[in-house]
Amino acid sequence: MILNIHGYVGFANNAGFEILKQLNCGEFVISPQFDYDIMSPDDIYSYLFDMLVNFRFNAENGLHIKGKAADEDGVIRPKIFGHSLGGFWAYCLGAELNVPVLLKNPCFKPWETLPKCDVFEVNDEYMAKYKALFERYMYKLDKSKVSAVIGIKDELIDHSDIDNVAGTVYRLNGEHSLPVTPEFSEVVEKWVKSN
Repeated sequence: MILNIHGYVGFANNAGFEILKQLNCGEFVISPQFDYDIMSPDDIYSYLFDMLVNFRFNAENGLHIKGKAADEDGVIRPKIFGHSLGGFWAYCLGAELNVPVLLKNPCFKPWETLPKCDVFEVNDEYMAKYKALFERYMYKLDKSKVSAVIGIKDELIDHSDIDNVAGTVYRLNGEHSLPVTPEFSEVVEKWVKSN
């Protein structure tokens, strides 16, 4: 099973979901849609954690691709693909559950990055919760379980620390919103097949 988590003001039907659909990887892929401005960081974490651990999901919660949810032995071994702020969530959940993650231009410090977004309204309570989650989970997931795709012209996020977090880093020509390209698709396909 693959959980695909969109970024701030993003959509469930994002580039990662499109690539996973095109790959027809045989995995059950879920891509929930939610509003980061409305849901508190605690609620987002609980929602995603519950989705992974209990595998409760229906079509009303977001988009999904049918496929196998469990291995032949019946065990669900999730993988998480996170985009920007979704990369923050993917990393936190990956560290909690010790599962592989693919991070696309991950936003590890939302309290620094989100205020740069024109549409973001700073909520001090939410920013404090993001910092607490960062302190709880950052650098806790074995680097071998972390792959990252970085746009070398990302205008929003400083990725200078990515090599300390990810065992495999792909640097692609592009800005923060990396479009679906053959190169990006190849990276996702490698990650799906290797985990």
